[in-house]
Amino acid sequence: MKLVKSLSTVACVIGLSLASTSSVLAASSTSVVGTWRNHVNWNCNTAGSTPITAALFTINADGTWSYPYGGGNWWQEEGLVIISFDSYPTLQYVGNVTKDAVVGIQGYSDNPGSRGCFYLLREQAGKASDVKHYVDGKDAVTNR
Repeated sequence: MKLVKSLSTVACVIGLSLASTSSVLAASSTSVVGTWRNHVNWNCNTAGSTPITAALFTINADGTWSYPYGGGNWWQEEGLVIISFDSYPTLQYVGNVTKDAVVGIQGYSDNPGSRGCFYLLREQAGKASDVKHYVDGKDAVTNR
């Protein structure tokens, strides 16, 4: 699989308009290393759909990341981060990085109908857990 390092290219590959990510925050060179609470919406182009709080992501300095059901690799170039999955090699999350948030799009390159949007918020110590690992019998992070 060829790694795509352009938000607009990934948007085209998975069939999303960048207009659907209108809340994308300005890019910065803040590192994504740390723990992040994932908010995901696999239907963000559908009126009235809202994101759910999914699993925590732990992004490591060695270029790997994990969550309770797997993990993979990540790359960052200035304010752009790409997150790939070991278990789902055609799934990528791509987003703009700010100090305490990442906002972007995700999807499967081999299934243009399976796409959406997400945001990650840097996890603060001591927060109560409201994580939903499964929705309708599917892993909320991978929609599988």
